[in-house]
Amino acid sequence: MLADPYVPHPVVIPSAPAAAVADPAPYGLLTPFVVGVDPVLVPGPVDPDALPSQSSTAEHYAPNLYRQFTLSLGVAAYDNFGTNLRVSGDAGLGATLDLEDFLGIDNSDTIGRLDAHYSFNRRHRVDASFYDINRSGTATIADDIEFGDVVIPAGDINTFFDTQIFKLAYRYNFVADTRTVIGASIGAHVMGINAGISNDSFAVEEEFKVAAPLPLIGLHAAYALSDKWSLNASLEFLQFDVQAYRGFISDSRLTIEHDTFDHFGWGVGFNGFKIDGSIDGDNGLTADLEYGYQGLMLYLRWYF
Repeated sequence: MLADPYVPHPVVIPSAPAAAVADPAPYGLLTPFVVGVDPVLVPGPVDPDALPSQSSTAEHYAPNLYRQFTLSLGVAAYDNFGTNLRVSGDAGLGATLDLEDFLGIDNSDTIGRLDAHYSFNRRHRVDASFYDINRSGTATIADDIEFGDVVIPAGDINTFFDTQIFKLAYRYNFVADTRTVIGASIGAHVMGINAGISNDSFAVEEEFKVAAPLPLIGLHAAYALSDKWSLNASLEFLQFDVQAYRGFISDSRLTIEHDTFDHFGWGVGFNGFKIDGSIDGDNGLTADLEYGYQGLMLYLRWYF
């Protein structure tokens, strides 16, 4: 029998819809920087060069390559010093002196050294270093020598040669992948030099003093052998001619570092330095200087 057209059909009320799935479009993967297993969706724009966070990510970026801040304090045992110095003044050219062989200055020294860096992200960082080398010696010479504006009489001679170096450099990484960093830098060595010779018997002395800001460019690289071990190398150099400073300078470094604990580790390495140039002093004297050394470094590191 046909249904009565005047009887209303039952109204089907649909059940409540399932919870809507959030649209992932406005979200992005957290920048792949630290060790992780699964990608994490986070709101907001993504900075591909951001510093590490604690979130897990799809790729494994070696954490020891990208510390935001590192402070290193240690000792450097420098050896094989070679220092040839000629200080000239208004009286004319001084004598070229081998400070180690002729005047008896120490050929080795163990010093404290401080290094630090701050990373803005994986591409950009600033480095700073400071160390102080003080050497002295005595010798007996048979002939008078000219040093600056005075003549040092023959006899028992006291000599000192002190250097302070403060380094500041900006680094940019062309390559900043999961295990390799390669980049270039630009900066300066502010090199303080204080050198002097005296003959106490005749109360004759002369001193050369200057703080020379010497520009440098550089190349650097680092490779993560594991999440704990890393190998680091850098070379800074420049042929410079800046007002009162002319010559060549180089500073090389090769280290291996270990991240032993969450915020503390250690490192060991090699450092070599050389300068060959002419520098005008603060007191009207001019020094022609060949100066270099090399040695081993051992240091403790604090980082986050």
